[in-house]
Amino acid sequence: MATPYSRIALTSRSNFENKEQVLKGIVDLIKNTGAEVCVDEERCNLPSLKKCKKFKDPKDVDLIIVVGGDGTILRTVNRMKDFSVPLLTVNRGTLGFLTECDTDECEKVIAELLSGSGVLEERDMLACTVSRDGKEIIKGHSLNEVVISQGAIARLFDLRTKVNGGLLTTFRADGIIISTPTGSTAYNLAAGGPIVHPHCCDTIITPINAHTLSKKPLAVPSDTEIEVEIKLKPSSREDVRISLTLDGQTHYELEKNDRVIVGPHSEKIRFLKRKEDAFYETLRGKLGWGE
Repeated sequence: MATPYSRIALTSRSNFENKEQVLKGIVDLIKNTGAEVCVDEERCNLPSLKKCKKFKDPKDVDLIIVVGGDGTILRTVNRMKDFSVPLLTVNRGTLGFLTECDTDECEKVIAELLSGSGVLEERDMLACTVSRDGKEIIKGHSLNEVVISQGAIARLFDLRTKVNGGLLTTFRADGIIISTPTGSTAYNLAAGGPIVHPHCCDTIITPINAHTLSKKPLAVPSDTEIEVEIKLKPSSREDVRISLTLDGQTHYELEKNDRVIVGPHSEKIRFLKRKEDAFYETLRGKLGWGE
């Protein structure tokens, strides 16, 4: 069976039951298509995969197969610099909301998708920078969300928030979540934000435990630039610790008056999927929505 993906990389969650059996089965399936396979040396360091080439650079492959849960997918996206390479995702995690198939069906699904029967679905990402004293000190990207939150001490702080240069409001809260539609079913949902279909062109601003009932989540156009300035009152104790987290994968400490700027990323993440839109089915099956 010929495949349009002639060079395929494999990465996975660190540990799960029957890991070697699952990954070896996927590698054999890839080889049967005539494609070249390489594996993530850190995550796929298994005896039966020792002879496989090592995966070093996404630019060298046509497809990345990710075996794990949502965290594994986000970790993979977090480390990517070239976003032209699509991801095919297999669930071997806790929830696997972002995954395309489970391991008990992956042999059939992967074979079908590698034959060229799938579609590439694009998902928006966020670009994030942090400016301190007029200098850019942090630059990153996220598929799910950008989170600004306080840490060890349960104490509210102020987040002066602008949209496209104009003042939106100052949130007095435990923090703020800026989410893509893909991330709307993650931390945003847990914090009371709305569920948004991934094909929608929105960015969601959700305060975390805002100290007023009027500060509700807000959806803005996806091309919006959002600026959040960290404001601490002069009387605030020094032990108030503020952090920035991107997709739950990377973490940075913030300081008073730091400016976090979030906007649309110039590129999109692409997932290789079956043709049907299974978003609502996933809502019911994995989140129990409507039950």
